[in-house]
Amino acid sequence: MKIDFGTAVRLFFKKYATFTGRATRAEYWWVMLFLFLVSLILSWFGEFGTKIGYAFSLACVVPQFALSMRRLHDSGLTGWIAGIYALLGIAILVWVFVAGGNTLYTLTLAPETLDASQIIEFYKAIAWPILCSVLISIVWIVLMCRKSDGDNQYGPANGNMPSPE
Repeated sequence: MKIDFGTAVRLFFKKYATFTGRATRAEYWWVMLFLFLVSLILSWFGEFGTKIGYAFSLACVVPQFALSMRRLHDSGLTGWIAGIYALLGIAILVWVFVAGGNTLYTLTLAPETLDASQIIEFYKAIAWPILCSVLISIVWIVLMCRKSDGDNQYGPANGNMPSPE
């Protein structure tokens, strides 16, 4: 079955919380493009668009997690890898806020009160979490780009599945 942009987006919302089965590379990457475009378009509407974007992103957490699990299944991997990555992301966010929380707070509210040494210390504190984020992101992209595994324990190859209509 050929997955185009519209089909991928339809399947994304149709399989909102379907954590079983498989998703092709095309389905995954078309949805990532859709989510990026929605985010980009909403950012053009200023603060209102940002708030709508946050709500939309929150509404898409479950289907995005489900899609990631199905994509991992398609390449023969357990979907729980997506859960591990989610926990790593949360841990890195906590690390950033613990390591540079006071400076981050000051940078947001009163950046003119900071001196250069405080800013340098802040960047030193968050360098490792940022490096870890980059490395984890690279591994995630590699995992999402893996080829389909043919028929496997998660179901038949997508070419053998009925169409989504």
